[in-house]
Amino acid sequence: MRRIGLADLASVEEFAGGLVADGRPLDLLLNSAGVVFPPVRHETADGFELQLGSNFLGPFALTVRLPLLLRAPAARVVTMSSGVAARGEIDFGDIGAPAVVRPTKKALDRDVAARLWAEAERLTGVTVPAAL
Repeated sequence: MRRIGLADLASVEEFAGGLVADGRPLDLLLNSAGVVFPPVRHETADGFELQLGSNFLGPFALTVRLPLLLRAPAARVVTMSSGVAARGEIDFGDIGAPAVVRPTKKALDRDVAARLWAEAERLTGVTVPAAL
């Protein structure tokens, strides 16, 4: 059994390293983190706002560290978001702002980020290289 803490990039690195060391192709990766509306600001081990770090940055870091996905004949990466993402938008100048300032707005922004990632992969057929 392996454990991963998506709010800690060192944990993500360790988890991915263990899978890579096993050397088996990976057929499916389902990214479905779900920190929503913390009552006060929380940060990840790396200093990112918790929702951004655990719901988007952690899964993104995991995905790009798994060249095993490229070895599988028909690998899939599925990134989940909520239905309210359609009402969000991304302010790249303020993406790490405390979610407690406008929690609903920030949660929407996080979901939009996840949808953008998935949509970009679907439209282009290109996945982020594992070397990033």
